[in-house]
Amino acid sequence: YNELDQPVCKVCNVPVKSESAWPAHQISRKHQE
Repeated sequence: YNELDQPVCKVCNVPVKSESAWPAHQISRKHQE
């Protein structure tokens, strides 16, 4: 989690808006790269 208490993807260092956004993030292009 970052200073804004948002979950952060350790793979691409991108903050994810919410826990429910994880599945969408994991299949996103940013995460795949």
